[in-house]
Amino acid sequence: MALLSGRLSQQMLAQVLGQVLSLGKSGALKISLGNMTRQLFIEKGKSIRYAASNLMAESLTEHLKRVGKFNAEQVRRATTSKMANELLSSAMLRLGFLSHDEHRDMVRAMIEKVVVASANWKDAGYEYMEGEIPFAQAEDVGLPVPVAILGLTRHGSDLAALRRSLGDGNLRIRVNPLPAFPLEQVPLDPAEGFLVSRADGTLSVREISLMSPLGTDETERALCGLILAGILMIDGAESEPAHFGAPRPQKADTREKVERPRRTDGPTSVSPPVPSGPVEEVLERFGALDGQNLYQVLGVSPTASESEIRHAYYSLAKRLHPDKFADEQTKARAEKLFAAITESYSTLSRTENRQEYDKNIQPVAAKGASEASAAQVARQNFLHGKAHLEKHELTKALSFFEHAVEQEPGREEYRRYLALVQSSNPRLRKEAEQNFLKAIELNPTFAENYAQLGLLYRKMGQTARGDEFLQRALSWDPSNETAVEALRSEDPKKGILKGIFGS
Repeated sequence: MALLSGRLSQQMLAQVLGQVLSLGKSGALKISLGNMTRQLFIEKGKSIRYAASNLMAESLTEHLKRVGKFNAEQVRRATTSKMANELLSSAMLRLGFLSHDEHRDMVRAMIEKVVVASANWKDAGYEYMEGEIPFAQAEDVGLPVPVAILGLTRHGSDLAALRRSLGDGNLRIRVNPLPAFPLEQVPLDPAEGFLVSRADGTLSVREISLMSPLGTDETERALCGLILAGILMIDGAESEPAHFGAPRPQKADTREKVERPRRTDGPTSVSPPVPSGPVEEVLERFGALDGQNLYQVLGVSPTASESEIRHAYYSLAKRLHPDKFADEQTKARAEKLFAAITESYSTLSRTENRQEYDKNIQPVAAKGASEASAAQVARQNFLHGKAHLEKHELTKALSFFEHAVEQEPGREEYRRYLALVQSSNPRLRKEAEQNFLKAIELNPTFAENYAQLGLLYRKMGQTARGDEFLQRALSWDPSNETAVEALRSEDPKKGILKGIFGS
């Protein structure tokens, strides 16, 4: 018996996947239109492990041809040597015809193609049959269901139908404390990242929409995707403060600091007394920041447990988040303080990072701005941004790259990375264009900047100008892969799957 069934004219694929995610059961989602069939094999409701289709254009053989990896003899040998319940792609991996990375990327590309194509079958029927996945895949092979949902809601989903996920708008919204995937493993775009940072359980959907600078439609679309993906929840219950992520970028702050008595440098086993009000606490903690180590910033002992560190962070986040302060001077100090608090939590809450920090008790990131030059701070922000970008955490990466450029505007590399992240957000594409142009001005022989700017112009609908810059990239480097791949196809939208799923 099917756990779910219906038609995509009544429930969009993103909504169906949201239901599968909430069920948390393994099975196969079959989508049929006439004699055409596609299937998504889903493990525990949270990861699409493989996709199958009876359409020849979506077969493994055709995919191998598209990526230049087709070899008839290899396919024949893999087919004849397949073991029971083994996929053809897995057989090719076992026989050494595909590397692990090639296999992983190929399976994900096939899943993405089937997901996007299925979403466009508006009149198709669907059913989700429970059952164990009949084959094995490596842990990193597949497409997380939350990533698929976010990709579909960002691009083309009917916003009017999606809005049903928001209810009447009066209930409060919070971060799901038990998401199917850790938040840091789900690539969020800047709009989604902003909304997650505001979903602390105290604001309703309507209140978040009103305070959002993103526009009503973009805000509601992002909220719907985050709710369907199980990242945000709507209810009326109090919740623990949201994890506000890694440290906010450090600014080379030249403001005069409030002179306050400093605590001693030695570790303390108890939290310091909390001043009478949040403004006073911000002023006292801000004045004591310079010279403190990460444990002292959180007010915990160097022997504190993970639970104690987490509790200290949540407590400080709830009391001292910058959005709670209206006075500009207090807010500015709260932002710098909160950057130090989140830096401390980000480092001390991860075992490997904490061990590394303990070996070198005061890294540059924990020093006051007075102890590090603007160039040093810019470099730290840039490295933080790269680390987040590698994890597809675009919202966090954007903020770090912005401050790296602010602190050292003459670095081509900083401009380039900022532009790359900005180009993923339609609202920031003009800024991305300006940063790419500035990067080209700073290093006119670097071909990749021309190529990426060409892709950006294509996204902006300026195809001829985009092609011009792609050609200019090849004039500097005839083997530039970005430009070669883009110009190989006459269709400038060939890369849409990559943009949809944020990877």
